[in-house]
Amino acid sequence: MISRRSLLKSLAIGTTAAAVPGSLLAQDAAETADMIETLVVKGDIRQSVSKWCFGKIPMDEFCKICKKLGMVGIDLVGENDWDTVNKNDMIVTMGSSGLGSIAKGFNRLENHDMLVTGYERLIPIAAAKKVPNLICMSGNREGISDEEGLANCLVGIKRLIPTAEKHGVTIVMELLNSLVNHADYQADHTSWGG
Repeated sequence: MISRRSLLKSLAIGTTAAAVPGSLLAQDAAETADMIETLVVKGDIRQSVSKWCFGKIPMDEFCKICKKLGMVGIDLVGENDWDTVNKNDMIVTMGSSGLGSIAKGFNRLENHDMLVTGYERLIPIAAAKKVPNLICMSGNREGISDEEGLANCLVGIKRLIPTAEKHGVTIVMELLNSLVNHADYQADHTSWGG
C-alpha cells in the first residue's frame, strides 16, 4: 500500500524531472518539493497528471494531493468525475469519453455512428463543465492499411467538427506505442497522427 508521503515524494520527483537539472534530482526529496513550490509560485510550471496511474485513490483526495503539489489539472478523467475535479479548482485537461475502446475506434466505418452519437451528446456537456479536450482513439489496424485507417478516421471526425467548434471543445486522437504495450494500434507514430 502506498502512503500519502511516498506518493507526494514520487510525484514531486517525477514532476520536476523534465524541468530540473539532473544534479538537483539527486538532492533530498524535501528539497525537491521545496523547489516545486518555488516554481509553482513563480508560475514556471503548469503540470497535469493522469489519475489512472495512481490506482484506487478517491478522486477528491487525489485532486487535493495534486493541488497541493501545484498541479493544475487531471488527464483522462471520465464524465462522472468532472464535477469533482472542478470542485477542487482544477482543470480536466483531457476528458475521457468512455466511447469505443483503444482497439475499436474511428479507423472502422462501422464504429462511426456509435462514436459520433456518443460524442455529439458529450461535447456540449464537456463545454458546460469546462473540459477543453476530449480524447478519441484510432482503433487497432486488424489488417487495414494505415492509409485506409487514416481516411476512415477523417470521415468520422469530420462529422464531429461542427459540434466541437460550436462548443469550443478539441477532439484529440491518442497516439500510443504499438511496439511496447498497445500491439496493432493504428495511431502509433506522429506522422500518421499529425
